[in-house]
Amino acid sequence: MNQREKNVKMMIKVIKDCQEHKKMRTPNRVWSTYFRYALNELEKGSVLVSEAVNENLNEKFIIEHTFPFRLLRDKLMSLENVDFRSVSNILDRFHVVTKITYEEDQRLKLNGLNRDMPKDWDQKNPFARYEVAGISIYPD
Repeated sequence: MNQREKNVKMMIKVIKDCQEHKKMRTPNRVWSTYFRYALNELEKGSVLVSEAVNENLNEKFIIEHTFPFRLLRDKLMSLENVDFRSVSNILDRFHVVTKITYEEDQRLKLNGLNRDMPKDWDQKNPFARYEVAGISIYPD
């Protein structure tokens, strides 16, 4: 079993555990924290970098979910069939993290996009927030 398969299988277990906790009315902060830690394990190797970070290597940056964490979590948690195909499909499409500058992060916030996708989002493009805020990104 390769690392990707291990990661997806881990997330399947996490999703099922969190769905069970949600049914039991465990506070969201409890199961969501567990979910966040598990998702963070998958971020190694899936990092992009903004053009501004790439051009100013000494500038401080933050690492953030390109597609907001809450939205990704909710997509995965709403799956009825939590299986390898459904989980890997969502992760492949929407789980990316990006190094951006503090200024770029502020641009997202000023556009109301630090936790949400644009109102006219096509439900497909995980980079729509960055396009609206004028943030260009590349593989790290």
